[in-house]
Amino acid sequence: MAKVMSSKLKAIIDPSRYGLTVIDQVFGVYRPRMNQDILLEGELVKDRKGRVHRFVYKQGIRIFVESV
Repeated sequence: MAKVMSSKLKAIIDPSRYGLTVIDQVFGVYRPRMNQDILLEGELVKDRKGRVHRFVYKQGIRIFVESV
């Protein structure tokens, strides 16, 4: 069986496909960003359960985040 190699993607187009909402922190309050078209490395996201994470990268079908 051949091993599949994939690169680490530092951006995601339409993060809502993966159940993520891009958010901004304004004066300590998390608010959804108006433009939900793209997610870049280091930006804050909220998952379906309401937990806040920082996006690191996407590799294959997996999305890697770190806790805030």
